[in-house]
Amino acid sequence: MKILCVNEAQSLNLGDQLINKGLKKLLNDKVDSVNITNLPLSFSPPVNQNKNNPKKSFLKNLYNLKPIKKVLLPIRSLVFNLKRLPLLKREIKNTDFILFGGGSLLINNSLVFPINLFFITFLCKRYQKPYGFAGVSSRNIQNKLAKFLIKSSIKNSKFIYMRDSLSCQVILQQYNINSDYIPDLALYISPKNIEKENYNIAINIMGKQSHGFFSDTNNF
Repeated sequence: MKILCVNEAQSLNLGDQLINKGLKKLLNDKVDSVNITNLPLSFSPPVNQNKNNPKKSFLKNLYNLKPIKKVLLPIRSLVFNLKRLPLLKREIKNTDFILFGGGSLLINNSLVFPINLFFITFLCKRYQKPYGFAGVSSRNIQNKLAKFLIKSSIKNSKFIYMRDSLSCQVILQQYNINSDYIPDLALYISPKNIEKENYNIAINIMGKQSHGFFSDTNNF
C-alpha cells in the first residue's frame, strides 16, 4: 500500500519534523507492506539569503508588511500549486491513500493552508483517491473564504482525527462535521535502549502566535 503524507515536514520547525517521524512510525507499526512518501503542503521558507544585500533586504521588509503580505500570500499559494501541478497529479494518481497531518493544518494563515488543502483535495476527488486527516488541529476562523475552502477540503475525507479536544469542538461548530481524537503524532517517537523504569516526557513550548489559539492574550 502506498501512502502519500502531506504535511509541513520540510519546514525549519523541529516540531513538524518530529510529527512526520511519529506519523511514519505509527504507519509502519500498524500497516503491513506500506510505502510512505512525502509531499509538502506549502512552500518552504527562504534560506541562505544574502543579508548584506540592501535591495533584497528592502524587498523582504516590504513583503513582510502586513497589508502587502496579506494580499501576496494567497497569490503566491496559487502560483505555487499551479507550478507543481504535474507533480501533484503524478503523486496523487500513483498513490493508494493521501494522509494529511499532523500539525496545525486546518487554520487560516492568510489563506495559504486553505488554498493548498483545497487544491490537493480537489485533485484527490478528481482522480477518486481516498484521503484523511490525522493529528491535526484547527482554530476559529472568521474569514468566509477560508472557512469555505477548509470545509470543502475536509467534508469528503474518510476520517478526521484532531490532536486536541478544542479542535474537535471547532470542527463541529464551524463546519458541522464530527471528528475524533488522536494524540500528537510526535508522541509516537520513543527513545531506544532505555531502562523500563524510566519515564519519558515530551513538552511542546509555544510562544505567542500571530494566528491560532495562542494569538489571544488570555489563552496564551
